[in-house]
Amino acid sequence: MGKKQLASALIMLFLLTWTYQVAAENITVDKKVFEKILNHQKTLENEIEQLKQHLKENPASLTVPAEQSQTEDVQYLKEDVEEISKRLDKVETRSILDKIQLGGELKTQLESFRYKNIELNGVKTDQNTDEIWSNRLRISLRSEISDNIIFNGRLGYFKLWGDTDFGKGSSDWNHPSVPDPEGNLHIERAYIDYFVGQTPLSLTFGRLPTTEGPPSEFRNYSSRKATWPKLMLDAETDGIIANLSFDQWTGLKNSMFRAGYSKLKQNFLEYQGVELEDLNGWAIAFETEIPGIKNSFLWLSYILCNNVFALTDVPESAPFQISEYPDSESVGDLGIYTLHLQFSNIKNSGLDWFGSLAYIDIDADSEGSVLTVNIPGVGEVFYNEVGLFGDRLNGDLGHDRNGYHFYTGISYRLPFKCLKYPKLGFEYNHGSKYWIGEVSSGSGDLINKLGINGDAYEFYYIQPIDEKHMFCRIGALYLDYDYYNPLNIYGNQVKSDMALTSFYLLTDIKF
Repeated sequence: MGKKQLASALIMLFLLTWTYQVAAENITVDKKVFEKILNHQKTLENEIEQLKQHLKENPASLTVPAEQSQTEDVQYLKEDVEEISKRLDKVETRSILDKIQLGGELKTQLESFRYKNIELNGVKTDQNTDEIWSNRLRISLRSEISDNIIFNGRLGYFKLWGDTDFGKGSSDWNHPSVPDPEGNLHIERAYIDYFVGQTPLSLTFGRLPTTEGPPSEFRNYSSRKATWPKLMLDAETDGIIANLSFDQWTGLKNSMFRAGYSKLKQNFLEYQGVELEDLNGWAIAFETEIPGIKNSFLWLSYILCNNVFALTDVPESAPFQISEYPDSESVGDLGIYTLHLQFSNIKNSGLDWFGSLAYIDIDADSEGSVLTVNIPGVGEVFYNEVGLFGDRLNGDLGHDRNGYHFYTGISYRLPFKCLKYPKLGFEYNHGSKYWIGEVSSGSGDLINKLGINGDAYEFYYIQPIDEKHMFCRIGALYLDYDYYNPLNIYGNQVKSDMALTSFYLLTDIKF
């Protein structure tokens, strides 16, 4: 066998071995990567031809025994193969990094809480928590798979410092927004954007970008990070959204019609005779930039959720547990209408403003559901039948209800170049008696101010440290409750005079 044939054989053996390892690890080799591999092979073959020609022209270099010469040639080829291996590793790594863009965010926060007239064991009292420290880490991934297919993902870690349990129940609806005592990493987003060629249509499907939507970018010192406005929906959802651009048809800038479908819970035990309706959601929305007003944003939407109050959605923190599947397949449906309007940097003044209004229409099921009630320190005591916002003691297992929430705010970029243009902000929101705060539970804050049945006020100051990568925010939050229901959506909305004052300081770093 000649040197060229031997080299080719060794190279092909290396490539086959390397390809097998790649397949075993479920990594797809890109076409461009394979072309680079072949180019490296041709380069090595050319070098071998040059070596062969050199040996012919300089026979004195062949004075060593033939066996030793062959050994040296084989060693030479092995070294070249190892060099190619190193080069291929670099090519493969470079190709992967070219396809996947990594980013991240680390937020460290210090908070204190002052409760007034909080009810503990039937007695109203004042309680304080002087300091709560927390970290939230996010890892973002983006890959432009092709010209019309894009992947976006985000992993989230949210934990209080030390061996500390926040004591609030979480579900698939809000896992990444509730501190995890074990420090687990949760999938916040994992979705594909598919743009249908030569059309204004695109599809988004997977774990959708439905948390921290407008106007969160003002308070979070960032760009828009989600599709839905915060008051419409701020929770983790899985589903599909069809997006239709209206720009060319209407002449409106950044105009879009969206239609979405999501599955909040599925009855996978139906084959065992369990009769429990799936929790489904349908949404339609229209958004546009207001003609003639730069950096403006108008949103109109409607969500219909059927069976959204199935008993399996009872919060883990509620003082009862499920005794059996409910006699009724669900305990209610709801519809949410949302109007959102916001303006950024109005006439280049550094002033931002937004206003959101949501109206909720609740259709309660009169059959109610059966629960086993647990009293702390006593244990399981009796069966109880409850309904959606109903009064069991008066035989009321739920009535149709209506609720609303209003949310507005303003921020101003101070004209101090020496301080990197810091911002001042103020936000106010009010929730009515039958507003359901769980639709906006994905804020990532320990206190969900948009979940209140009452009034909330927040003042904050943002100090940029690095204009693109780091900022600090210091703020104060005051919540004044009109009603408070520890059972969330079950039972009566109890009148309350509880108040909460919170002070916080956070540092947010993006990389």
